[in-house]
Amino acid sequence: APARRGGPQVLFGGFTAVALARVARCGDGFLCASPPAAADDLLRTVEKDWEQAGRAGRPRLVGQVNAALGPDPVLAEGRAAIARYYGTSQYTEHVLDAWLTTPRQIRDALTGYEDLGADETIIYCWSPDTDQIDRLADLVS
Repeated sequence: APARRGGPQVLFGGFTAVALARVARCGDGFLCASPPAAADDLLRTVEKDWEQAGRAGRPRLVGQVNAALGPDPVLAEGRAAIARYYGTSQYTEHVLDAWLTTPRQIRDALTGYEDLGADETIIYCWSPDTDQIDRLADLVS
């Protein structure tokens, strides 16, 4: 049996009106993989669609920021991982430009999502360096 009554929580992501409307139609919440500066319209649209669909309560709002901390070799490895993952996609440069690599950038993003009303923010780390766990834990504690 599912650990959560009714099954797992389903979060949808996306940037188009159709993707955002899908949250209200058949999801539990929204995973917003966008910098907080660009997230406000997305989150407010999801909330508006939710209300217009007559859904009870509110959608779960989860921010996602792409990050890595560390010395230059670690960051170079992370940058290469992003480039490999997105390949020739139209989003590659956008993701690389928004990638957070300093404690200040990450703290600002976490605060930004909190200010927007996100229930939580996921730090998606683009480095296999296991020291990332301690670096990021020290940053958020």
